[in-house]
Amino acid sequence: MKYTAKQITKAGEVLTTSKDKDAVVAATKKINDWRELHLPVIEKLMMELRLIFANTPIVFDFSSYRLKRMTSIQYKLDFNPQMGLGGMQDIAGGRFVFSDIKNLLSAYSLLQKQVPSYFELVKEDDYVSAPKESGYRSIHLVYRYHSESEEDWDKMKVEIQLRTKLQHSWAMAVETAGLVTNTAMKSGQGSDEWQLFFHLVSCLFATREHTQKLAKYSNEPTISIIDKLQKLNNKYKFSDQLLALNFSFKVVERKAYQGEMYLLYINFKTKQLSISSFEKESSDVANTQYNRLENRIKDGENAVVLVSVSDFKELKEAYPSYFLDMEDFNNVLMTYLSVGKKRPSYYR
Repeated sequence: MKYTAKQITKAGEVLTTSKDKDAVVAATKKINDWRELHLPVIEKLMMELRLIFANTPIVFDFSSYRLKRMTSIQYKLDFNPQMGLGGMQDIAGGRFVFSDIKNLLSAYSLLQKQVPSYFELVKEDDYVSAPKESGYRSIHLVYRYHSESEEDWDKMKVEIQLRTKLQHSWAMAVETAGLVTNTAMKSGQGSDEWQLFFHLVSCLFATREHTQKLAKYSNEPTISIIDKLQKLNNKYKFSDQLLALNFSFKVVERKAYQGEMYLLYINFKTKQLSISSFEKESSDVANTQYNRLENRIKDGENAVVLVSVSDFKELKEAYPSYFLDMEDFNNVLMTYLSVGKKRPSYYR
């Protein structure tokens, strides 16, 4: 590889702890270069996985991939400093979202057996069978790339997430709430009340999919969880806060978006989203603009991410947090908040 794990870990330490501005600039440049090197690897893996699924009855609703935001890298290093940046496995991440749990589990079973050429499956995390303490549910697969002819990318690791649409809507709602409240909510930060809200919703979503709830709620009746959610929401009006986002946001539209890569820049003060599109051949230009905008980011005021989807129509569905759009999440949430004495069977 172009950089060793030790070199990148050192750059990460400089980024998060040094007060020397020149040293931080140099470290940031190295990290950006290293981050960009992941792009061809995740592109190749996503293409291979799509080909694997194409020869099966398994259907996914959409897929996407992205390079991790610098602010997310810093949050993760601050939250887990002993890991070191050289050991971070999701600098480039791909995602497949499935309509239901059956397709998700079939995909997981298939990918455990069928690994793309030149890749090695080095780690599996099943957060569906054992959800994270935050309530997060998904399946993560970490792959290592092997290449004798492409030394810059040899042994590079990338991560793939497998989710259902319901799991995806929960994760995107957490991310949206984190963006708006300026907290790393998906890393377990944020107020206790917000955390409890998403814990309870996660348990109800798990019940809906007949999968494992958070351990501390495993023996609690679903009706009791619904009652707790309703009381919490009545007190803090979380659902109103989430619904309000949909009606206060504008997207800066252009006549047409064409390309495979999209740069999303969100301004929380003006409540506007700017979108720039790039062809794959212009990835260098896209990354340069990405790095430039990241240097201007101020927490709580704006955010930027560079992503790729197969079709522009899938962009909002894949990254609703950047559109402040939680319609899917809110629709399911309201079915629980409006539950009366007569409850459908899946609430029991």
